[in-house]
Amino acid sequence: HTISVVGVSDSQGNAISTPQQAAAYFTIPRISISEVMYNNRGADIEWIELFNPDAQPVDLSGWYLTDDDEYPAQGEGAVILPPGTVIQPEERLIVNLWNDPNFSLWRMPESIRVIHPVVVLQGALSNSGDNIALFDSAFGGNLVDGSLSVAFPDLSTDGESIEKIDEWFSWGDRETIQYNFRRAEAPLGFETGLNENLETLSDRATPGRPNGLRPATPSTFWQLY
Repeated sequence: HTISVVGVSDSQGNAISTPQQAAAYFTIPRISISEVMYNNRGADIEWIELFNPDAQPVDLSGWYLTDDDEYPAQGEGAVILPPGTVIQPEERLIVNLWNDPNFSLWRMPESIRVIHPVVVLQGALSNSGDNIALFDSAFGGNLVDGSLSVAFPDLSTDGESIEKIDEWFSWGDRETIQYNFRRAEAPLGFETGLNENLETLSDRATPGRPNGLRPATPSTFWQLY
């Protein structure tokens, strides 16, 4: 992208005499960590959404997720995506982050593809913000998205997920990550099971669909012949 600035003045009223231009660049990740459910109501049953922004399928078999600050993980959580995990162009899939046995409480519709990874080290995302890193191999791999050191912002107040404002953007650094994520506002679109406090797990998140998109509603239009 090229940014052009024309006629801007400083606090003393001194205007730029000639147009100024600067190039801005960003890299589209091969796979984007597009949504994070880290603090649902009640005991956490965490998941993340992976999005394929590419025009080609990507084989995620053996890919590695961790919330540690080291790779391979030494003390915090780490999981490996199972064989046969292929994500299609612009597909979104949900990863049951720590292969939680209570994940069925989410009651996700069959239209949402859920992956249950192999747990290497059991983990838990911090409810005050945490890092997540996605590598394309368990050993000697490349960082695809996320970070070993940069934590997502803590934006959830009542069980909402946080989602990337632009799913094509990478995770971000310490200065930019707060601008990359927002608290989900779109309705979840289905009813979850109840937690230990007899509450639903969440009302607002967008698993399996574009971030910010409201769920489809059944048509109420009828025509008699």
